[in-house]
Amino acid sequence: MKYINFDELGSDLLEGKGVITIPIDTVFDGYLDIFKSKIASHESTQFYHPSLCSKNFKRHPLVPGKTYQVEAVEIRKKISVEECLEYHRIHEHVLAGADGLFLFKDLAPSLFPKGKQVVSLDLQEGAYTNTVGGLWFPQILNRSRGSRYSLGHYGRPLFPESALLCFKAIQAI
Repeated sequence: MKYINFDELGSDLLEGKGVITIPIDTVFDGYLDIFKSKIASHESTQFYHPSLCSKNFKRHPLVPGKTYQVEAVEIRKKISVEECLEYHRIHEHVLAGADGLFLFKDLAPSLFPKGKQVVSLDLQEGAYTNTVGGLWFPQILNRSRGSRYSLGHYGRPLFPESALLCFKAIQAI
């Protein structure tokens, strides 16, 4: 593997405030569909990609009842998805994918970064694969005038207007 310079990544936009506990009664099967129905009629929902649904994102790595430190790491320069996955691996992050992105938006809306395309990556088997074999991850652009729920492609880089959502399990004392 080539040397990766993580200078492309900046600080945590949540400034250490992103601590969430997954509610013990959370059921992830069908969660994206429930989330979509909750926000579909909101004036603030500008766009919701039809492929952002439970049948397309089936891996559920987060554990109900467990607490996670969540960071939204600012992307300062163009960086590949592979480099972001390596950053996750080095820092022992949970690849929370769609569950993490939508649950964090649901549980901590006031902390969700504004003006950034927030992405949450997953393992390839947890990514959405379209009919021509492309791998896609969920992303949310949260602006003052509304939110856009869309997909990013694993083969395309992330740009400075993005933030990488990172989850790390907090050990019980």
